[in-house]
Amino acid sequence: MPGACWRSELFTVVPPSVPRPRSLFHATASRSQFWWETTGEVLYRLLQEGSYPAHLRHSYVAFYWLMVMPEYGVDPFSGSRSSLFSSSQYLSNTALKDNRHVRKAGGICFTSTPLSDTGTAADLAVLNASRDYISYITDDHSPVEFSCMFDARGKPVIRFSIDPIARQRDRCEPAIKLFEDYGASLELSDADLAWCKICASELTMTTRDGHPGTGSTRPRYSSQYFVAFELLGSVPSMKAYFLPETVASVTGKSKLELITKTVDQLALDAPGLTTAWTNTCSFFKSLPPDLTPSLEIAAVDCVPSHKNRFKIYVRTPKVTLTNIKRFMTLGGIHQTATVGHALEQITMFWRILFGDLPEDSEPNVNEARLRHLTGGLLFYFELRGDYPYPHPKVYIPVRHLCRDDAQVIEAMVSLYQAIGNSEAARQYGRIVRESFTHRALSSRTGLHTYITIASKARDVEITAYFNPECFRRGSTDI
Repeated sequence: MPGACWRSELFTVVPPSVPRPRSLFHATASRSQFWWETTGEVLYRLLQEGSYPAHLRHSYVAFYWLMVMPEYGVDPFSGSRSSLFSSSQYLSNTALKDNRHVRKAGGICFTSTPLSDTGTAADLAVLNASRDYISYITDDHSPVEFSCMFDARGKPVIRFSIDPIARQRDRCEPAIKLFEDYGASLELSDADLAWCKICASELTMTTRDGHPGTGSTRPRYSSQYFVAFELLGSVPSMKAYFLPETVASVTGKSKLELITKTVDQLALDAPGLTTAWTNTCSFFKSLPPDLTPSLEIAAVDCVPSHKNRFKIYVRTPKVTLTNIKRFMTLGGIHQTATVGHALEQITMFWRILFGDLPEDSEPNVNEARLRHLTGGLLFYFELRGDYPYPHPKVYIPVRHLCRDDAQVIEAMVSLYQAIGNSEAARQYGRIVRESFTHRALSSRTGLHTYITIASKARDVEITAYFNPECFRRGSTDI
């Protein structure tokens, strides 16, 4: 990773009329054109359509290019197409011309031909034969997921999470190294990795750990950690996500055991976490076997302990409104005003999508979608040291439940109108359609992954999550 010396140059406000410094982008053979066209351009369009100021767009895009794209590694189709930038490709302020031939973002401008449809059998064969790392962050294994949340005034906030596949492929480097590198390079004023280090130590492992393993199952996926960035302010803020799947499989320990041990260590700084986790586990244990959740991810912010929160992500198989209400209220024992408000909005969205479907019935979709690895209902429970119960959030898997992405857009616009956020209703469809341009949104689902509705301490938060579909660029489902 680059050192912190570049930060002053990268985050300096440069008027759009002044060409960006060539040193930031010129002759970077390790940067893949594939990753830029399938993810970098999407980020720029999200920022542009979200009305981010020009200087922030340039800064965030430069950050993505310099410090995020290298985490994806080389073009996964290298050998089947020209994958790297040539030395003639450089930073420019040339106006955007024909989008089929001139790619421009944050001042970056280079000529190219459109990528072939990576949903074709030939390209997929090349991909599957060459890759030995399967990312869990999206269903087609694209290593990045974008999201958009509107505040009460209708102002969009863009975030993204990445799977650093280049680091994780060999599993030789400790997970904490990634977060230390980003913390140092971004010069985050309040960065504190104390909780991050505990989670990384307990929930991830490297090949150097040398554990003989007693587990009898193979991990379902390769990912052990993600990093997320919220693009709010002059410098991105950072969050850390840990997936205990590999450690549980290798050691034979349950994910519940691993996460409980992690909470016990975090509680040395925030004793109240123990009570919140105990109440959460009591709810899990009260559920019938067919609703027992699987523990998927643990996450923390990269901030001092007194500001931090511990988030646990769980998945339960039954996709019904009744089950959403059950998990959001911990079986009825945690019913606050904000939880009630969140449930009102969840019910609105559910009715918009599924009409008068009985609350205890699942949507009428293909069984394979409901039982997919990322099917079912996903929830996170946010634990804080100063509150005895978790703040819940439901992830509705619209990718599996809806007809196509156009239907999801219509439903989101209707939801924003129903709750009185007219600015969000006005902007949502445009932001999605103008940011994700690789296919017709009415052709199928897959672009929207989840729509989430969260009960926070004082309000309700709605977020849409997106897969750029790096490996499913065509209009047909695969």
